[in-house]
Amino acid sequence: MRIGAACLLLALAVLSAVAVDTVTVIGELKFVDTHDGNPRYALYDFDGNVTPFAHGFTGVCDMSNTSVCPGDMIWSECVLGRPGYCGACPNGESATCTCPTEDGSIQVCTINSVELIYRTEYLPGFAPEDPQQRTALNINYRLLVMILDYSACGFAPSLDVDTVTKLYMGPNRDGNGGVAEKFKQCSYGKFNIRYFQAAVVKPACSTAVTSGCSWWAISSGADAAAKAKLGLPFFSNFTYYAYVVPPGLQSVCPWAGLSLLPGKQTWLQSTGYGVPRWATIMQGTIHNFGLYHSWRNGWEYEDYSTPMGRGDTCPNAAEISRLGWATAAAGGGEINTGVLTAPGTYVTWTLPATYITGDNNYLRVVPNWMPTYGNNTLAKHLYIALRVPKAGDVGMSSTYSNRVHIHEVNATMDNGFPGSITFCDRKIQIINMILPNTRQVLPGYNLVVSTGALTSSDTIQVSLCRYEAFDSQCSPPSPPSPPPQSPSMRSPPFPKPLKPSRSSPKPPSPKPPPRKLPSPKPPPRKPPPPKRIII
Repeated sequence: MRIGAACLLLALAVLSAVAVDTVTVIGELKFVDTHDGNPRYALYDFDGNVTPFAHGFTGVCDMSNTSVCPGDMIWSECVLGRPGYCGACPNGESATCTCPTEDGSIQVCTINSVELIYRTEYLPGFAPEDPQQRTALNINYRLLVMILDYSACGFAPSLDVDTVTKLYMGPNRDGNGGVAEKFKQCSYGKFNIRYFQAAVVKPACSTAVTSGCSWWAISSGADAAAKAKLGLPFFSNFTYYAYVVPPGLQSVCPWAGLSLLPGKQTWLQSTGYGVPRWATIMQGTIHNFGLYHSWRNGWEYEDYSTPMGRGDTCPNAAEISRLGWATAAAGGGEINTGVLTAPGTYVTWTLPATYITGDNNYLRVVPNWMPTYGNNTLAKHLYIALRVPKAGDVGMSSTYSNRVHIHEVNATMDNGFPGSITFCDRKIQIINMILPNTRQVLPGYNLVVSTGALTSSDTIQVSLCRYEAFDSQCSPPSPPSPPPQSPSMRSPPFPKPLKPSRSSPKPPSPKPPPRKLPSPKPPPRKPPPPKRIII
């Protein structure tokens, strides 16, 4: 009976029982960042139920042959209902948390052993030769947002269906505004909410929810309530699900949002940084497609150039490329020694601001000239793009605006996508924001980045030069020559100006006076040398 009850509660595929409270289960591994410094892994079963693993589950994404990654199908020997664990105390009982006697939920799965069944890239339907695999392209994004009503246990919702619909779909509820409009801008029209529905649902009260904020219990109860209210066929018509918790639970749910990675579920607060903020919704959605938070100066979230940090902006170049929304500049998708062939020589590209177009809008540097490039953990790639505060980036702060951004990522994981290490954290980190007309040295990459002027059409020239030992090998690049004009378009040369006389008396007027010639334009001033900044 105990095994049967546990399996019913977890809705897992039980293959065999090896002890009184131990079962063998199968499901898809998920990652959940709970924003409390203790990220969790969870199992997603064939019925759509989510069960977290106990803290301390390791061996994930360590790039060894035996590690497992989020998205992999795994087989596990799982101890259910570890003593002292419950929905109200998901991390175990302590001096500050005691499991209520009425909380009979068995929520934590303690792992004895794990075996890999399928890598995510080998699951049915995966085609590694397809560049759109594991991206956010051609997604049948049909979203059901459940507004949770726990009035029976003292936690009433603060939002109604109309308010939430306008937050997502805009004031006219047609997708021309709200979160839907932001997705259109940031994806260049490649990601759209194809169908949207909000509904108020009333899950049963549970101490796992009201005392412990068990996000897996929240989704399980909400799904059951929604199926009862809307009907299973209608509920199953959706492909993604969001759960908006009432404001009274904010004291026990210390996060603005949570998501399964990869997955189809997000959890959002009703107030503050939660569902009213479009960037929080976008971050949660992008987590579903396999991207993690962005970093700056070794601090997670501190990149304000992306919603994957703390920015009210579109994602950065390392993210929009992975999502399938942007392409690299011609010849700029794999800038290695085959492109920067000789040290001390510049190669130049013209980049549009990322808000303008997803085509040819970034550079990807593969610094295989560095001795660390053969190291799985030390090798990095660079993504370079121009950011200007317009359209989807209109909320970008002045610290980040009108600059060329450089992000670094783990090269091994970057190279593996989409065929391997698909949903592991590349640790995207912004390392530079370069002003126009600046020469920037990246000593960690033996690379010099030189920027030109920001044009009125929001484009910029970016020149790259690698060096062997000293950056002086890369002298400032010469300004590019303008394209030659056709003979019919050439202007006649101005006559050479007369050398001015040093004497003050006026020269006598010639007879007859010659026809006046147009004043020649002064020769163009040389642009000031670019600033030299060494980091």
